[in-house]
Amino acid sequence: MPRPLIAQTYLPPLREAIRAWLRAGLLDAVEICPDHYLRNPTNAAYLRAVLDTLGVPYSFHFTEMSLASPDFLARYDLEAAAAAMRDFEPALVSEHLSASCVGSFRYDGNLPPVHDAPSLARTVAHIDRVSAALGGRELLVENIPCQFEHAASTMTPEAFTLAAVANSGCGLLLDLHNLHVHERNRGLDAAAFLAEIPPACVRELHLAGGQRFVPSGEYIDGHDASLPGRVLELLELALARFDPAFVVIEREANFDDHEGMRRDLEAVRERIG
Repeated sequence: MPRPLIAQTYLPPLREAIRAWLRAGLLDAVEICPDHYLRNPTNAAYLRAVLDTLGVPYSFHFTEMSLASPDFLARYDLEAAAAAMRDFEPALVSEHLSASCVGSFRYDGNLPPVHDAPSLARTVAHIDRVSAALGGRELLVENIPCQFEHAASTMTPEAFTLAAVANSGCGLLLDLHNLHVHERNRGLDAAAFLAEIPPACVRELHLAGGQRFVPSGEYIDGHDASLPGRVLELLELALARFDPAFVVIEREANFDDHEGMRRDLEAVRERIG
């Protein structure tokens, strides 16, 4: 079985570090959050040039669709995004199972939808529409960290995620740090949940670090710190059960800690081989 490619989320502050890590054999690929780049031809051309220079496989991880929002089809210009993607060949395409937008309002982060049957059916329909717009390409959906739950929800976030994957036939981008967040804040048994996931549906893994939010005491998915030991433990469990194509480390703040980020890459490389 081929080993997963290790990727880092590409952001301009990490450009030179990513190139160095690629040369050192710590990285195999990059993850791109393409929303900003695909909005106009100039940005898309810049992204094309960056990817051509790097010369490595890449994935597209969307952040602005808000797939589970009721007004997704009316609000999001899916056809324009699909047209802009024709100049690219990402190995994987993913988005979050979130409801962070309504009308012109967009929350800069992930907000949970109501986890019930009507919301599930609507979300599955949206996933199918995205896949169709992308020419039948499989869309991966990511489990998000829920800092709250709607009173109207009738299932857990984890049950909602697995049902969305099963009912749409899409793949799962399994974020292990988000499971760690739910362990710390909600009492989830992440190892037990991993054992419930059908192995064939997991196409990609996300890893990250976070911090405790002092006013509330909750642990936050900040993408701003080194990988916790527990996330590495979950990675070992996941690699024993699943066969992901990409393992992505997300880092979106505290970019000066190059040594810490390098240690994270070395720890992941050690576990993947």
